[in-house]
Amino acid sequence: RFRIIGYAPSYRNLDAIPDRSLAQLDIACYAFATIDSTGIPRVRDEKHLRRFVRKARRAGVEVMLSFNGRHAYYARMVSSAQSRERFIDALWHLVKKYRLAGVDNDWEYPLGSDGSGQGNLLLMKELAEKCREGRRQYYLTAAITPGKYVGNATAGIPDELFDYVDWFNVMVYDDFSNDTPGINHSPFELLEVSYNYWVVKRSMPKYKFVGGISVYGRPSDS
Repeated sequence: RFRIIGYAPSYRNLDAIPDRSLAQLDIACYAFATIDSTGIPRVRDEKHLRRFVRKARRAGVEVMLSFNGRHAYYARMVSSAQSRERFIDALWHLVKKYRLAGVDNDWEYPLGSDGSGQGNLLLMKELAEKCREGRRQYYLTAAITPGKYVGNATAGIPDELFDYVDWFNVMVYDDFSNDTPGINHSPFELLEVSYNYWVVKRSMPKYKFVGGISVYGRPSDS
């Protein structure tokens, strides 16, 4: 079904979001639980997360936890079954503690060249098993490149990943220039290119393609 999903950045004052604005979402991804050098996801201020979850629930909005971090930390974590298990256990502790609706992988980006894409595939497969092992089912999603520039980042998302993820939050934005004036970073044409790449060319199920819309601007010249 059609869903409206928004990212709620932990570095902003989420208490200031009007309830009527928050209620326009179906799902809010609290961003982020950030992986540290030991391979464990950490929420910087869990009190902040707790307040936001309560606020969102009052507005009828489900909350997911989005995780991110340095590429080097992720690549090392997904390279072994033991470290992936530690990561998932720590992540799931947060999901259960705050009664969240699921998790969103906002690793930007697993790559095809260094094996991290294959490691990420294994992580997502194991997370999918975790999300669906019990009577309660949890969402599993991922933020991915728009696919305009086919190469290392798109190669890091193998077709098999489509089977494990409920939907993809496709980052149809940030295609800007630092030195050429007048470049719109999130035009409708980018959405068309992205949809054609992932759905038409790569055969991602179209109901799993969620187009991201930016609510911020980017300077297009130096």
